[in-house]
Amino acid sequence: MLDFQIVYTETIMKTITFISTLAFCASLTATAQGVHLNAGESLLISFNSVSGCSFTQLAPPSYAGVAFGIDLLAPGDSLRLEMFENSLNDSPFATQLYSPAAPVSFVEIYGPMAWLDYQGLIRISMLSGSVDVNFAHFIVGPNVNTFCDTIIHPVPEPSVCALMALGGGLAAIVRICRRRRSGNGFIASQKH
Repeated sequence: MLDFQIVYTETIMKTITFISTLAFCASLTATAQGVHLNAGESLLISFNSVSGCSFTQLAPPSYAGVAFGIDLLAPGDSLRLEMFENSLNDSPFATQLYSPAAPVSFVEIYGPMAWLDYQGLIRISMLSGSVDVNFAHFIVGPNVNTFCDTIIHPVPEPSVCALMALGGGLAAIVRICRRRRSGNGFIASQKH
């Protein structure tokens, strides 16, 4: 009976530790939005199709807008936005620097007629400060009366907490499978 209590207590303690770690990680990531960039970091956002086209008057030849999350582009922050035709091997066809006097939730850049194959990319480089990038809005104007666009949401890299949760979940599954094969369940061998 003593062996059962020890195994049961250890299992309860490991479960409580795992749940506490997940709760802590969830509290850390609950306020994060999109992809967070710090000074010296860059983010590439590309598109390879458009959601649709519609008629308009005076469509911009090419346009990219970037929306920010909780961490806005604020005074003292500096960001560079570059437009590329198809890859970083191309020279940027438009570049804009942003250092706002007041917090801004959105920056935009206009370029010449480009992206006519409905693909391209932008590079967002954080020069100082930090920002959360929520999405990029791309517009292609194949002619002055046509407006084609798409919105791309960048996918953040997995956080340490997410990887810990994934590893812990896999370890639990492996442990359960091994117990089922051996037929022991939670009960350790009892001494008589």
